[in-house]
Amino acid sequence: MNFRAAILISLLSVSSAQAQPAVAESAPPRETSEVVAAGEAVAVIAPDHATITASLSQTAATAADAAAKLDATTAQIKDAVTSLGPKWQLHLRNEQYAPSSQPAGPLVASSAVTVKRDLAIETDEAGRVAAGVNALTKLSGVSVTDVVFSVRNANAEQVELLAKASAAAKSKAEKMAAGLGVKLGRLLSAQLTEEPDGAALRERMAQGESPLTFQDQQLKLYVTVRYEALAQ
Repeated sequence: MNFRAAILISLLSVSSAQAQPAVAESAPPRETSEVVAAGEAVAVIAPDHATITASLSQTAATAADAAAKLDATTAQIKDAVTSLGPKWQLHLRNEQYAPSSQPAGPLVASSAVTVKRDLAIETDEAGRVAAGVNALTKLSGVSVTDVVFSVRNANAEQVELLAKASAAAKSKAEKMAAGLGVKLGRLLSAQLTEEPDGAALRERMAQGESPLTFQDQQLKLYVTVRYEALAQ
């Protein structure tokens, strides 16, 4: 290799090295301090739906005969429910067949059969449940065994509670930040939790209150917020 060629190779090497982009060193991730607070909002809502359970039973020589007798009583119940108005509906909930002499035993040809039937009467007129119970108990052989009240449409109340719970959570976060000597930055996350369906009813029943007398229900919403904590 002559001297001119050696100089050319050296110049090419330098140019190649200068053409390589510089690799920027990544900055270590910044640790973020957070303020976490939860807000709660509760509303008492009158139920807008009710389900009445009516039970009836018949015993006959055959299952078909017992069921036919129940069908006659069921037709009377249907007429009573229809007379209450269009917002009342009747559904079959359960039906059981058992030998009358041994309810837990198998059905055999020589034994009389007892058929038990549970009917569900549903209505969106929760305030008229007493009228429905009266209409059913006037019928011979019909017993009202359960009444359950529920809230099916609480959209407006949920929107209002969400706003209240969110405002309560933010207020708590601001007070916590002031006590810690920091200020709130951007909102990092917000989580909504709703009390499971039936929780209020189970709580009232655990205190000895019958579902037959249960009326208003509590709707609870919880909002948990996370804010970035910034130095003052």
